[in-house]
Amino acid sequence: YGLETIGRNYKFQTEVKSDGHLKKDGTLDGNIYIVGGGDPSLSINDLVGFVKHLKFLGIKRISGKFFYYDKWLPNFSCIDSTQLPEESFNPGLSGLNLNKNKILFSWEKVGSRYNLKLEARGLNYKVLLDNITINEANDTLKSYEYEINEKLGKEIWRVSKNILDRKGVRWLPVRLSAQYTSEVFRSLLKEHGLSVSMPRSIKILPEETNLLFRHESEPLNFLSKEMLYRSTNVVAEIVGLQVAKLWGLKTPSIKSSGEIMTNWFNYVTNTKGSFFANHSGLTVDTRVSAHDFTKFLTRLETIEILPSILKGKKI
Repeated sequence: YGLETIGRNYKFQTEVKSDGHLKKDGTLDGNIYIVGGGDPSLSINDLVGFVKHLKFLGIKRISGKFFYYDKWLPNFSCIDSTQLPEESFNPGLSGLNLNKNKILFSWEKVGSRYNLKLEARGLNYKVLLDNITINEANDTLKSYEYEINEKLGKEIWRVSKNILDRKGVRWLPVRLSAQYTSEVFRSLLKEHGLSVSMPRSIKILPEETNLLFRHESEPLNFLSKEMLYRSTNVVAEIVGLQVAKLWGLKTPSIKSSGEIMTNWFNYVTNTKGSFFANHSGLTVDTRVSAHDFTKFLTRLETIEILPSILKGKKI
């Protein structure tokens, strides 16, 4: 769907902008903005590259405020609301995403209590966040309890002590992906000597801003191959939403984006009976017959594109 409609070489973009100017003493006199373009592959290592480029430009301090813009795509707190809250394959997503919108939960028993940590992980970086917390619970029958406060940008986890071994790790999903990304970026800026204010969301970017840095993802063909190899639901959903965005179509829900793909699928296969509730398949509502999918697989366009993201060379 994505490879055929927006192209195998399509690249997602994330930008850092400012509405100020750089003084001779190294002060960026103005606000700074991180602007999401939906990139589902953005990593902490990429954000470190952002910071290093700002330092390369000669920026030593930032006098203004820090804003993030995530409105390129709609915000969704999960893919499928029927899943258990702790399933990392069911995170939130928006126009600004990081680390496939997952955070690493680790625990170690010290005496009668547990030392619990939530960290955003990169190859050489570990970032602790204030807006995502976890505490042990003695009074819950559930393995995990989760609460989200979108107004304050906070995610609060409680984990039952009964399910924890002496030591271990696992991934948990992030629901507020834009807040997550901007908080990690803020922490990395601070670590490199560029302190900024707490990140604030904006609905509309100022008309006059200067581009400080632009990051491009790998081509969509590469991202799609990685998505299949790692079975990454959030990448599939973002690609589907991106298609609708570039077509100028609104997607108030993931289901509405799935319906757009349904119309495309039925059109290119000349069928009528299929229905896609989303793009990843993380649902029990999607319906497609073997006959209709065989017609899709045997199209010339599919035969040309599909082998490029599969292990085999023939269909």
